[in-house]
Amino acid sequence: METASYSALVNNAVLLLALGIIYDTLGLHNIQKRVVRDILSGLLIGAIALAVMMTPWELKPGVFFDARSVLLSLCGLFFGLRTTLIVLCFALSYRFHLGGEGIYIGLLVIVSTAAAGLACRYCTLRYKWSLAWWQLYLFGVAVHILMAICFLLLPKDMHSVIFRDVVPAILAIFPLGTMLLGLTLRRQRDRRAAERALRESESILNRERGLLRGLIDAIPDLIFVKNTERQYVGCNRAFEEFTASDEKALHRKSDIDLFAPEVAKLVREKDLEIMASGEAQSYECKSYYPDGREVILDVYKAPFFGLDGTLHGVVGISRDITEKRAADRLIWQQANFDTLTGLPNRNMMRDRMTQEIKKADRFGGRVALMFLDLDRFKEVNDTLGHDKGDDLLVEAAKRISSAVRECDTVARQGGDEFTVVLGELDDPRSIEKIAQHILDALSEPFQLGDEVVYVTGSIGTTIYPDDGSEIDQLLKNADQAMYAAKNLGRNRYAYYTPSLHEASLKRVQLATDLRGALKNNQFSLCYQPIICLQTGQVCKAEALIRWQHPMRGFVSPAEFISVAEDSGRILEIGQWVFEQAVEQLCEVTRHYNPAFQISVNTSPVQFLEEGCRPQDWVEMLEAKGLPGTALAIEITEGLLMESSDTVSEKLMRFRNANVEIALDDFGTGYSSLAYLRRFDIDYLKIDKTFVSGLTEGSDDMALCEAMIVMAHKLGIKVIAEGIETAEQCALLTAVGCDFGQGYYFARPLPSDQFREFLAASVPELA
Repeated sequence: METASYSALVNNAVLLLALGIIYDTLGLHNIQKRVVRDILSGLLIGAIALAVMMTPWELKPGVFFDARSVLLSLCGLFFGLRTTLIVLCFALSYRFHLGGEGIYIGLLVIVSTAAAGLACRYCTLRYKWSLAWWQLYLFGVAVHILMAICFLLLPKDMHSVIFRDVVPAILAIFPLGTMLLGLTLRRQRDRRAAERALRESESILNRERGLLRGLIDAIPDLIFVKNTERQYVGCNRAFEEFTASDEKALHRKSDIDLFAPEVAKLVREKDLEIMASGEAQSYECKSYYPDGREVILDVYKAPFFGLDGTLHGVVGISRDITEKRAADRLIWQQANFDTLTGLPNRNMMRDRMTQEIKKADRFGGRVALMFLDLDRFKEVNDTLGHDKGDDLLVEAAKRISSAVRECDTVARQGGDEFTVVLGELDDPRSIEKIAQHILDALSEPFQLGDEVVYVTGSIGTTIYPDDGSEIDQLLKNADQAMYAAKNLGRNRYAYYTPSLHEASLKRVQLATDLRGALKNNQFSLCYQPIICLQTGQVCKAEALIRWQHPMRGFVSPAEFISVAEDSGRILEIGQWVFEQAVEQLCEVTRHYNPAFQISVNTSPVQFLEEGCRPQDWVEMLEAKGLPGTALAIEITEGLLMESSDTVSEKLMRFRNANVEIALDDFGTGYSSLAYLRRFDIDYLKIDKTFVSGLTEGSDDMALCEAMIVMAHKLGIKVIAEGIETAEQCALLTAVGCDFGQGYYFARPLPSDQFREFLAASVPELA
């Protein structure tokens, strides 16, 4: 190969290298319109193609050899059809201009190598080729094999020159050049793509930041962000207006700088709890606008974590619910209270009556319902007018309210009719005392402006559950008794006599029969299994007393337990229940489950009287080889309210002996969290009244879930009573209830049937 030939190839190489540098320098890739970009790129590459073809290696007159194949193939591969066609026009035109013997071969080389580049570009896009160095090298080999084939179409007398001088250059040098120039172009393309993606990302990010900021500022709720030092680092416009400061002024300020001390203390405590627990919280708090107006805020806060999981602070949103709370109170007030007297209305009376009935069912007590009508009220209305009549009703409401106990409910039914709900009746004679107080208060003269009027009242009284179980029936009974009082001369009270007389006789007879019930073996124990909802295993049971009266048949515990408490028989009955339960425990722990537990119901009387000694029960457990955990005692919510030192001491003795304590019928009483903490309760038993109506999304479901969450937060396990369906079981299991009992699993079973139930459910121990 001659020196001129080497010089031509070197010039070609320099021109090809210049392509990448010039294209990148000119910045044609930055042109947004693709058509314009392709045209300008075609003109630039076409010019370089001409320059390459102007410095060829001339094999013989009219036969030229240069690096056009490298340029054209890479143009097709990297720049696409439109640019390649423009370059083809340049190259074909110039080669046609040169003419000579090799014109057709030259034209064929130009077209075939450009077509090869376009074909490879198609495959690259379709099959997602990465164009690695070896792929570019193979592409160069393929293109120049094609080029060599084209050269073999020249006359045979040139084949020796082609094989000696051209083919080695084609197969050795040109593929390498194709690879190197291709790598340069690929890197430039990838860099430009990365830069373009970065610009687009920044543009999107800025747009999204602006959108997000606009959205946050458009939200009327107060939005804020705090760091781990509880300093404000961001907020929206509503928060700026609330604090009368802009975001820059609020930066790094704390709640102490912005709010009243009591508000700042609460907020800071909540922030610490949220950051310590890593869990969101919702709460309400009072605060103040800069002008001094009080506001109630519904606050939601959550911990703010970085992508690496690092805690950065707290993000929160607060909503002004002052008007909503006021509206809610007004609506509730209007729905439940009489607008004239301020007393509870019919709706509230029925609700209070329902609650008192639940208490009575739980404690075996009674509820009295009084129906009161003002005597000769119509005469006052007719003679003095409705305004004076309204004044009389207001004053009468005050007098009636002052004559009853704080725990009682006075309600206005309508017109001159009032009702009084009397709960917690330890002594039936208190009904008569309260009734007489009301009559005495009403008998005093009423000063209505310049007028003095005299009215009296007639009262009818009925008693739950003696006279009925439904509120409507009790209202009817009380109304009938009230008319009886009127018929007897007014200004007096009367009972729904038949029911009252019948109940009184029954109670006296029960007290008499109880004396011989224990001695004559009329009592028995049934055991209702308690199931672990997470495993389905039978791990506990509740011992339930049953009384089979020789004449009355089955007598409900709700009937005789209160009688036993009043007569003092509850102590010996309670001791008998405990002894029977222990004997059953020995059988169960020996044959089926060493960790089995039986719970025993206890009466408040047992804790208040000296006859019940926890130490005796503990010693009996030890004598039988049973741990304290084998026994759970069930207490009522009323017992928690006892401030007696005796009660506290006995409960503590049980706890010290590892005997567990369960709070029965939770949710229908009046215990508070303070009492739960004070007495270290192990189990809460959700009353069946909440479970019976349990469905997805119901109020009872929400209440059950709230009770379960509260109990678990206090370290207390939960037992749901009265489970009767698979749906109830599934719903309670889903919200984390620990144990369940009810007819769905098993009814209360006699001891022999209970052991058969265990034998079918739990493998017998060897």
